[in-house]
Amino acid sequence: MLALWTFIPLAALIFGLQRGVAKLSDWNVRGFILLLVLLVVLGPTWFIFNHSLDSLGLMIQNYIYMGTYTDPINNSGFPQAWTIFYMSWWAVYALPFGLFIAKISKGRTIRQMVLGGMGAGSLGCWLFYMVLPSFGIDLQLSGEVDLYTSLNEKGRGGVVIDLFQNLPGGTFIIALFTILVLVAYITGHCSVGYSLAAACENRIKGDEEPQKWNVAFWLILAGAVSLGLYLVNPEALTPLQTVSILFGFPVCFAILALVLSFFKQLKKDFPDGLPIPQHSGEKIYGKPEEEEELVGE
Repeated sequence: MLALWTFIPLAALIFGLQRGVAKLSDWNVRGFILLLVLLVVLGPTWFIFNHSLDSLGLMIQNYIYMGTYTDPINNSGFPQAWTIFYMSWWAVYALPFGLFIAKISKGRTIRQMVLGGMGAGSLGCWLFYMVLPSFGIDLQLSGEVDLYTSLNEKGRGGVVIDLFQNLPGGTFIIALFTILVLVAYITGHCSVGYSLAAACENRIKGDEEPQKWNVAFWLILAGAVSLGLYLVNPEALTPLQTVSILFGFPVCFAILALVLSFFKQLKKDFPDGLPIPQHSGEKIYGKPEEEEELVGE
């Protein structure tokens, strides 16, 4: 699996962003939509909708509490092992993902990038965290399968198999899910390798791509690091969590510096204000009030 995770992205990037990575990403999104539809239609449809709506209300009601929850009394370690780890994980990925999204978003507005990155990404997470857990909870409550026992005896992978096997055509769905997860990791790995290679080029223009050998180096290095973490502890995520938190904390300061630099660069590029789209499709600079005063004079 690690070999596939390392060398398939390399093959995809050799074909280029548009012919390789873009096509993989497009088909992967379609596959995940198909998977969600199958789960809703073949599974407990009414319970999934009912439980998802209830969970959404609980999340909105307890959003601030969950965001500051550290469990100081019970000391379960869950917030530290998962909430902080998840934040650190994405902090580490923020820099290469940001470079990659900027590269493939040439010609789009800042608003389109924010809505596409934050909106579409969050919506995808919402849908999966609604459908899959609701389906699993229904199986547990109905007694069709004991997922708690499956988790303790078979691990996380065993839970996934037991979950999907309780659907009509379970073997097909398991195969589909496995392929989709692999491709999802591959496209994410592509963005990291591409961004690191582009950042290491001495001179690269906006419409140029980094050299293939440079991309290959970073992809193989990332695969070697993944293999090392696996050999340290193949049954747990503790090494990965530790590394992510250690590197994620200082990266947060780099992200803060990037945010400040972003606004500074905007003022430099658009000293008269951001372009304001008009109904005609044209763009003007400056505030609308100022333009109206000039027209009146």
